[in-house]
Parts: sequence; structure tokens; C-alpha cells
Amino acid sequence: MDEARSLVIVRTPLQAWLVKKVLIEESVDKYDLLYFTRNDSEEDQYYFSTLKLQAEECKYLFVGPKRFDIISHICFRWMARYWCFDRAYDKVFLASINAHVPNSVATAQEKSELITFDDGAANISILGAYHKQASSLRLSIYRKLLGAVDIEILKRKISKHYTLYPNLDNIVEKTKLRSVPGWSSRARDNNSNNTKTYFIGQPFEEVLTVNQITVIESYLKTLDIDFYVRHPRERNVLDIGVPLLEKGGFIAEDAIVKNAGGTGIHLIGGFSTVLFNLGELAQKRTMLFPADQPGATSRVELARMAGCDIVMF
Repeated sequence: MDEARSLVIVRTPLQAWLVKKVLIEESVDKYDLLYFTRNDSEEDQYYFSTLKLQAEECKYLFVGPKRFDIISHICFRWMARYWCFDRAYDKVFLASINAHVPNSVATAQEKSELITFDDGAANISILGAYHKQASSLRLSIYRKLLGAVDIEILKRKISKHYTLYPNLDNIVEKTKLRSVPGWSSRARDNNSNNTKTYFIGQPFEEVLTVNQITVIESYLKTLDIDFYVRHPRERNVLDIGVPLLEKGGFIAEDAIVKNAGGTGIHLIGGFSTVLFNLGELAQKRTMLFPADQPGATSRVELARMAGCDIVMF
């Protein structure tokens, strides 16, 4: 009998961290690996190095910023061309169902079981890209050119979805959800007399206006923050006079837990996966929202349901 073959498709350090747990649940110890990245961050390199240890075939696909977005997709498509045809995998593991080339690779594996897993807050926000992909002529052309399909078509193929948030709605019906342990297995120390406060960075220039960035910087300067946790895609950190947390290649969650040691944790940030993922550990979580941001209401409600304090600015 031929040995079962699996393909793992990853785009972010968090996905790499999570898929290792998914592979254990699925009893998969050998696989082919595709790691797509536009950042080539220290975190990307670290988590790729851990995943490739058990990979039979692996490829690290890095495409830096291009003037025209379509060029990036075409470069990725060329680099992954071997996998853009049916390679008779038994299982395909994928998180980024809306990313054109990973979508294309998964779509090409026509007879494979498709197993998906979380990519952070986008999975549980109804405004997330995994719930409703925008429709436009440009996207239709991209999908046609790259061999991808609409995410609703791909979602219908999903056999099961592994999640860090089993009590929240996700991209598939609840009968297909499978829970994986996150950081909740560590006990929260509610009796700690000391607390470290961490500000969770994001690529703010992608989501906030210059004026909004100025306002949030002014607010954060009034707070007693111990460390700034830089996002892998964050080119320009906010000017708030806070030292950067040395993550050592770890994702933010692991770096924070390691740095905090036995002290309490207070997290401050925008609509960030980290504030959800460390909900069972942090003594306090403060989520910041621009008052005039479209769709803020539904995200504020989700943050409140998750137990976060809300600050509108």
C-alpha cells in the first residue's frame, strides 16, 4: 500500500505554529511543505525551520514588495508551479483560503481531503476576508489567471477546520470545527502582585489614517507600557517611547509569555489576534478602536464578548 501523502501550505508564523498542533491531531508526521511569505521576517525563518524538519519536500517562497500587486502573485505562481497540478495528496492543510496562489494549489488537488485551520481574528470576525471575499472584475481576472476559485467554492470542500476559538462562529458550520489547545493550558496567576504591560503592534499605516495614528500615539504616551511587541509586517513602529520586546524569532504570544514569566499580563492593542489568543492568560486586555472606522461596531461587540476592555479614540 502506498504511504499517505500530505501537503502543508503556510503563509504566516502563527499559521506555522498552529499547523504543528493540527498535524499532531491528524497523526501526520511526514509531509510536503510550502511556506509563502512577503516579509521574510525572523519569525518566518524560525517557524519554517521548525516545520521543515519533518518535511520530505519543502520550499520557502519569498516575494518582496512589487509596484504592481499582480506581479507578486505571478512570481508566487511560478515558484509554486510544481504544486499547481494535482499531485495526488491524501490531505491538504491550508489556512489562507483567500490568498490566490495557496488557493490555486489547494484547488488543483482535486481528490485530496481539505483540512483548514485558523489564521487569527479574520476567522471569527464577520468582516474578515474569509467570510465574504470581495467581488470585482480585477479579482475575477486574478483568479482566472492564477487558477484560484472563489472562497465560497473552496469552503464547500473543507472536511474539518481546526480552531483556537471553538465557542465562536467560524468559516464552516460548527459540526466541522475541531478544537486545538492554545495558551489556555497554562494557568493564569490572578494573585500576581506585579503586572507587565505590552502594547501589540500592527501595520498601522495599512489600516489607520495619519491623523488616527497621531491620536493613538498621544493616548499611548499617557500609559505605563513596559514593552512594544512589533508585528512582523510593521515597517514603522509608533512613536511612543517604549522599548521593543526582543522576540527571538517567536510569535508574539510565546514571546510575551516567556518574557512575563510569573508576572501578570496586561495587553493593549487594536483588533489583534494576540489579544484573543492570550485571553485565558492575561489579567487585563484593552482593545483600541477608531471611533469613525467602518465596521467598528461588530468588532467592538466581538471584543466585548471575548472579555476585552474597549477604548474608542
